Amino acid sequence: MSPAKTMMHIRRECGFNTGMIEVDLIIEFMQSDRANFASTRAWLSYHQNLWKRINKIEVQSEGLWIAATIKAVEKSLPDIHQSWMIKRMDEKTLTMKSMVNALTYQAKKQEDKQQVSFNTQKAEDKTKNNGKGKERTLECGCVVPAFAKGHPKSKCWKLHPELLPEKYSRRQKNNSTTATVSTPATAAASAASPDIVNAGSNLSLMTMNPELIGNRISKDDCILDSGCNTHTFNHTRWFTYLNKNVYTAPMLASNGQELNIDGVGTRR
Repeated sequence: MSPAKTMMHIRRECGFNTGMIEVDLIIEFMQSDRANFASTRAWLSYHQNLWKRINKIEVQSEGLWIAATIKAVEKSLPDIHQSWMIKRMDEKTLTMKSMVNALTYQAKKQEDKQQVSFNTQKAEDKTKNNGKGKERTLECGCVVPAFAKGHPKSKCWKLHPELLPEKYSRRQKNNSTTATVSTPATAAASAASPDIVNAGSNLSLMTMNPELIGNRISKDDCILDSGCNTHTFNHTRWFTYLNKNVYTAPMLASNGQELNIDGVGTRR
């Protein structure tokens, strides 16, 4: 006697109603839903196991399996569900074997996709770990982590004022916050220091343009105009987007005069 028949015999002797057990299993089978499982493989294993248990009690028709399986994939595998429904409407033959093959193929396809995703993530993690602790040197000489974006050479002194050359890094005298030139003539004669201009940063010293001031402010005050969008200044009325107190060290014009810079802004 087979194990299944032995179990049925024991149930009969103990008063179990095998008919009710079969009905319960069939109800559970008809309510089987792929959407309730993490993967097609897991659901198909559960689905087929139920079917085997039902058939050990009493052999069922293949049509019951086909109907339950089509319903089970309606939500989670709409393409397969639609193709099976079209075949049924066209009265084409649907067999359990062909449907199991289609579901097995779908399960393998899903597993392959997950494996590719896993391998990609693993490779990315390995790359990150390999680069951990490594550094690279930027054009300006700054050392940053290997995967850091870094900064262009033109912004280095602005980001790292401590890297200013010695002659530009002397502390601002008397905490002055304005650049003053004794006369308009001296201002007009002042020119930018080539060293700073060549750095290409907002630290560039400017040619003095006292004529821009007119009669509205004192001739002893002047605007330091670079001719670019960003300007170093000593009178805020001429600028927008101000960034004050950027530099604590005086700048040195080409004529040797020290200029205490208030900040940087865009000219109106």
